[in-house]
Amino acid sequence: ISSDFNSVEKNIILFSIKKIFSSEIKNKSTVDKVNFLKKHNIDWESFFKDSKLLICSSVLIQRMKLNDSCNDIIEDMINYLYDELNPRSKHNLIGSIEEYLIPGTGISILNNHNYLNELIGQELSGQIKKKPDIKNIEETLKILKNLKIYSKIEALFQHLKFLCLAENDYGLINSLTCPNLPGFAVISDNNPPILILEQLIHESTHINFDVNNIIKKRFYEFIKSIPPLFSPIVDKPRTFEKFMTGYFAYLNVFNLWSHI
Repeated sequence: ISSDFNSVEKNIILFSIKKIFSSEIKNKSTVDKVNFLKKHNIDWESFFKDSKLLICSSVLIQRMKLNDSCNDIIEDMINYLYDELNPRSKHNLIGSIEEYLIPGTGISILNNHNYLNELIGQELSGQIKKKPDIKNIEETLKILKNLKIYSKIEALFQHLKFLCLAENDYGLINSLTCPNLPGFAVISDNNPPILILEQLIHESTHINFDVNNIIKKRFYEFIKSIPPLFSPIVDKPRTFEKFMTGYFAYLNVFNLWSHI
């Protein structure tokens, strides 16, 4: 438990690195790479800030939660670490993750990738754009600066790190976050700016709720202490955690519309 969101990301990567060094590996070539890594004087702090390694580590953790096989992803991580420390060709699955930082923000747009599709599950899997056009996102953020509540929304976006754009019909809203990858959201960008902004606010609220659940012990204990409630949104009982996740997200969207 940490009060620093960056430490949450670091701990995810650290957990995965410990996992790969403690795993039984049969492939001789991979074993040789592990031995190289163990002997090498590695600057781990730089790897703790590696977004590609964070994405891969999140997939590893998700698989472990589901009791799925992790052998292939452990080998991919070893290959990636080895290639980053050697001036050789870097043709590995993790290295093929592409990101583009939106100017003037801390948000990176990610391309379609097998690991990202695995993280988001069935709902939007396969719909992430391979070559995303970020014009709509940039236009939305430009318009946002003219709103009176700009500073509050900007503060809400503080933990939004990664964004994927999904294929969708014009005007359709379909967005999500993935708790196993902090700061990650998928939105449907074939929309007018106001609907893009609505999705960003909705998903950023989920991200901030998840972060508070991780780094604030009293917040977590309070949320867990309340019994389930009936949710009119899904028309069935939900845990208090899920109920409040939805409540806060729709409250912030309401606040957006009420200020326009």
